[in-house]
Amino acid sequence: DRGDKLGFVGLGMASFAAAAVLWRVTADDAPPRWWTDGGRVDAVAFLCSVAWIAAAARELTECLAAIGDAVGASPASLSVTVLAIGNSLGDLAADVATARGGQPTMAIAACFSGPLFNMAVGLGGSFAIATWRRAGGGGGPPPSGTHSPGGGPLPLATHPTVAIGFGFLIVGLVATAALVPMRGYVVTREHGFGLIALYAMYMVCAVAGEVLTDGGGGRGTMSEPSAAAARWR
Repeated sequence: DRGDKLGFVGLGMASFAAAAVLWRVTADDAPPRWWTDGGRVDAVAFLCSVAWIAAAARELTECLAAIGDAVGASPASLSVTVLAIGNSLGDLAADVATARGGQPTMAIAACFSGPLFNMAVGLGGSFAIATWRRAGGGGGPPPSGTHSPGGGPLPLATHPTVAIGFGFLIVGLVATAALVPMRGYVVTREHGFGLIALYAMYMVCAVAGEVLTDGGGGRGTMSEPSAAAARWR
């Protein structure tokens, strides 16, 4: 909307102004002492990384919505294929590099802690903000079609793909939690191939569920559930 565009323009102008000031007051061969002391570089780099990731994720979501509307694919089918794989490629590369570098325990811990952070903090923060705006908080109107007097829980359109994903996730977690201690906390190659086969089965079931429920492609958007998804409320 207009407010978001003005916010991006203002943020860009402020960033360029700050960059110009830093360029004028710093030397080319060494950073200033006030910048390197106290971890200011790390803090600013972290905040900038979060901002860029958030902006890229928003644009990616909008692109997926446009592609889904153009080809007639439902949001859930795009989420379990394109978005899920693209979102995990960075973690895959980092975990493989960590394991090959002689830190397999760290790589395995990252495999579970990363998705846990996404589900706990990502979903928790998003749902908290959505329900807060639904109640009329934040000093502005709530999202279109989500306001009700007094606020309340946020209704979600469930979908068979979500249930399939939870089922395969529970199977993979239970299998890993049971087999790894039984083998003396040693992860074998067979266990890895088994998890890959489990994911391949999940992809087949998820795509099949999308085809069967949406008749070859839903008509919903990323912000509006499809007709087939509405039947699974």
